[in-house]
Amino acid sequence: MKRNPSTEKGQKNTVIRTDTVMDLIWLIRCALSRTKPDVERVAGMDQQKLYKLSTWHSLDALVGTAMSGAGDGTGAGAMEKRWKAAVDQAVRRTVLFDAERSEFLRFMEENGIWYMPLKGVVLKDLYPHYGIRQMSDNDILFDVRHAEKVRDWFRGRGYKVKKYALRVHDTYLKEPIYNFEMHRTLFSPSKEIWYAYYANVKDRLVKDEGNGFGFHFTDEDFYVYFFAHAAKHYEGGGTGLRMLVDLYLYASKKTDLDWPYIEGELKNLGLLKSEREMRELASTLFSGDAYLSEQMLSPRQRELLSGIVSSGTYGTVETQVGNKLERYTKEKKISGKTRLKLHYLRERFFPTTPEHREYYAFYYQHWWGRPLLLFVRFVKLLINRKRVKKEFEALRRF
Repeated sequence: MKRNPSTEKGQKNTVIRTDTVMDLIWLIRCALSRTKPDVERVAGMDQQKLYKLSTWHSLDALVGTAMSGAGDGTGAGAMEKRWKAAVDQAVRRTVLFDAERSEFLRFMEENGIWYMPLKGVVLKDLYPHYGIRQMSDNDILFDVRHAEKVRDWFRGRGYKVKKYALRVHDTYLKEPIYNFEMHRTLFSPSKEIWYAYYANVKDRLVKDEGNGFGFHFTDEDFYVYFFAHAAKHYEGGGTGLRMLVDLYLYASKKTDLDWPYIEGELKNLGLLKSEREMRELASTLFSGDAYLSEQMLSPRQRELLSGIVSSGTYGTVETQVGNKLERYTKEKKISGKTRLKLHYLRERFFPTTPEHREYYAFYYQHWWGRPLLLFVRFVKLLINRKRVKKEFEALRRF
């Protein structure tokens, strides 16, 4: 099922130009290799489109480190200022995130609560400059037995409790930028194989040195989790180029990884083929600093890259709808556009899947409340009507 690329949220059916994508990939190459990009080539690029695309993929700070050396040297140009501002803002955000996370981990140590930082908190240190791996939140796995005590700490520091005791993680927000996702588990029960694999995750962890209650994955187990998490997003609403940059940096900088072990674990999770494809694509895209043409990619790599570029960092409604319809075709053997669409609508209005049981656990645990679920779904439809409109438009275009 071919996805229709779009540039960013709010821009419908706008095809991303291939030359803009390849220009962006080249600038990422330059940034990762700390190579100054050719000024004449940069002068021929549409920097506004590049900036929008890099921002949509949360890579404007990384690209900005390359573009800061590709202007006229005065720093006076409008785009030069935008690239520099992207870098400065990312560094400032990281400084604030790191400081606040240090305060939180001090609290965890003082109260004897075990914890493990996840995802971007670990990956950011692999980037060529401090602060340029952009993050929207701090992800931390913790001892859920102390969830109330953790919630009280966040409340005491002025955080709003966005989500608590619902599914995978608790969410705490505070202006202007602070966002913590405290993970109770690594995957939801709807992802049955992955959920079971990480059911006793503490048994897989290694104790940190230098603190009392911090833990970490081995390098190999971190990679397995990283890719499983990326696959979850890719199979949902999609995931963007930042994931490929993360993968490339981790696989290339961790030179002594036990790949037979990693591939064995990925095979158990049903992810071995997709991981190999993504790792090969990442290596092709980001190795070296020479300009890469689309013709240098295989047909399969072009297909993968198209889907990734069209999804942005956090995916799109269109990709999510398309992926669901594709799963119905493969897993439930439903054929024909009309039948697929009707099945999609039935599941959206009358939840029956394990995923929906998880989202609406109360109504499945209390049979007397189930008749109310349709009303609840209708109210949510009205509240989220803009997103629902996009969903129906994507379904109509299928």
